[in-house]
Amino acid sequence: MVVDNGSTEGSAARLHEAFGRIELLRTATNLGFAGGCNVGIERAIEQGVDYVWLLNNATEVASDALSAMLRTALGAPRVGAVGGVLYEFDERDTIQMWGGGRVDFLSGSCLPFTAPAAASDVHFVSGASLLLSVPALEEVGALDERYFMYWEDTDLSFRLRKAGWSLAIAADSRVYHKGAASTGYGDPAFAYFFNRSAVRFFAAHGSAPVVPIVLGATKRLFWRFAGRDWRNFVATFRGAVVGVWDAVLRR
Repeated sequence: MVVDNGSTEGSAARLHEAFGRIELLRTATNLGFAGGCNVGIERAIEQGVDYVWLLNNATEVASDALSAMLRTALGAPRVGAVGGVLYEFDERDTIQMWGGGRVDFLSGSCLPFTAPAAASDVHFVSGASLLLSVPALEEVGALDERYFMYWEDTDLSFRLRKAGWSLAIAADSRVYHKGAASTGYGDPAFAYFFNRSAVRFFAAHGSAPVVPIVLGATKRLFWRFAGRDWRNFVATFRGAVVGVWDAVLRR
């Protein structure tokens, strides 16, 4: 199934015409990554599935990508989520992310793996290609729609781990991914949503959240300032301020 998340340029009609056999779910407005995925997750669970595979629109996959993830999911008890290995879309042998990464609660940074890592080191798995256990989702809930974009997969990973579910990476699941295709790394929308969501994540999961919130935002502001990237400097600042207002002051 495909979720058309409030598009306005006729892509839903083109999808239906080209791929009539798929189930096309349309939202009235853009619900963000979390909200759009949740529409598909809810519909899949209604159909009685055991697993849900989230896959970004900006991807191509190897023919055995899903079966490799499923083997990993079934290979140990209480595996709540499995990530695939993401490769650069235009450089097929270059690893973009080895399934997931770690979170640095001092610097306020998200550190993706670019090489194989021990399962015990995996803090989160990437939502670009993410196999989720339905029993795990029924226990901890789906993606938190307050994130809109970015950090929602990390938040879900932390909720799964806190509830006793494990995370895994399927080393033989190959997915070719265009990074930040929804916004672009140089787009102020990326800076705004990334920093707004970062505040919400650290407010929810940090033992001393003020440290990663302040240090993370300061570091990203510094790099925008040093590069004289004023549009993204302002977007980063706005994202951090709105994040603090939404996730800290209003909760």
